[in-house]
Amino acid sequence: MQKIYISQIIAIIFHTCYRMDPNNKSTLRQCRMPLLNDLTFCEMRDGLIQVGLFTPKELDKFERSKTPLSRMLDAIEKKGPDALQSFKKALEFVDKPHLLEMINKVENKQLEFKPTMDHKDWDFQVKKEEPDVEGGSLMEENLQNYHEKIKELETQLQNSKAECEEFKAETEKLKLQVGNLQKHQEELSSHNFNLNQYVHFLGEVQKSSHEYVYTIANQLEHFKCWQKYLLDHNKYLINEKANVIYENGNLKEQLRQELGKRKMVEENNECKSSKRKKKKK
Repeated sequence: MQKIYISQIIAIIFHTCYRMDPNNKSTLRQCRMPLLNDLTFCEMRDGLIQVGLFTPKELDKFERSKTPLSRMLDAIEKKGPDALQSFKKALEFVDKPHLLEMINKVENKQLEFKPTMDHKDWDFQVKKEEPDVEGGSLMEENLQNYHEKIKELETQLQNSKAECEEFKAETEKLKLQVGNLQKHQEELSSHNFNLNQYVHFLGEVQKSSHEYVYTIANQLEHFKCWQKYLLDHNKYLINEKANVIYENGNLKEQLRQELGKRKMVEENNECKSSKRKKKKK
């Protein structure tokens, strides 16, 4: 029994999940010769990078080959289920709308390709559906369709009638429910419980609570203002204290200078009196 390795399993999963749809592959192959004849690799390079279908390194590899455009078309078939749509977006950047129109028509099976007589080129022909020229068969089909539509309308009318009956039954049920609700309302109104007074009481409580909160907020604001005043007054007293200390120091200095002057005057007077005494002797 042959062993299956993990790499082979991954390759099988990748091939089944990321392969191109067979219809897209057929469309690309049908349009291959017109694309090769009317396109160049340089025209498609930037558009393919823009839509993210190929990386610049991959395109460099194609460009180094002798047939870069052919190799690029081969590689598109291995780029997953959305490769054809990405290629069409890249083709929009090229000023050749007839190629994009051709791919769309082949994809929608509005065109078919046939080889020419020399089998060296391809010729696209528009598919035309042959109408049924037998008028009787067309009339019979129209009449049959008309009768089928009448039957459908009759069934719809029957269904609408059934829905009307159901609607009437539901309205009767709703009338009974409304009567029951009116009875319950009368029973509630007969009780002594006065809902309006209770609501008024709750409103008064809520109002008083709001007033209490308002007064607390005002007192808090007043306390903050008083606290700010005390802080400012404290700063003023500190400044006044500093000024008093400074003036006290100045007064002490002035007193010391005055005492020094008086002492000098007394010493001078003593010197003068001693000199007078000496002269008298």
